[in-house]
Amino acid sequence: MKDLEKTIKALAMEFTEGLLRAVSQARPMDIVDEDIRRALPTAVRGSNGTRAAAGAARKPAQRPRPLATPAGGDSRSPDGGARGPVDGAHALNAVLGALKRAKGGLRSVDLQQALSVDKATISRAVSEGLATKKIRKTGHTRSTTYYANA
Repeated sequence: MKDLEKTIKALAMEFTEGLLRAVSQARPMDIVDEDIRRALPTAVRGSNGTRAAAGAARKPAQRPRPLATPAGGDSRSPDGGARGPVDGAHALNAVLGALKRAKGGLRSVDLQQALSVDKATISRAVSEGLATKKIRKTGHTRSTTYYANA
């Protein structure tokens, strides 16, 4: 009985070592099942079938820039409180220009990307445009699309 146990342990150890050696020498995509591999997005699996380096497929996050710098280059109001990066009229004009160029309207996230500004700036400009009837909207929440009124 002791010999059988020793033989089984030796075979198990030999199998485990061989399996670990094979796995460590294989490409990650060689190990993954073909169905799973097809389900992975190209950014994850890479164009050559191997896993892309972490973060290699993504662009580095860019910080939104303001549409204009306040007079004197200072972003603080005279009383020391924080002030938005642009005045309302300038932001509204920029948003209206983008909406007029877009035939099918734009969502908030599209406006942020097109104008390279933050969400708060777009929200203020859109709210002002809706209040003055220069902008109209359709949809709700994330599917809200904005259009420039003619």
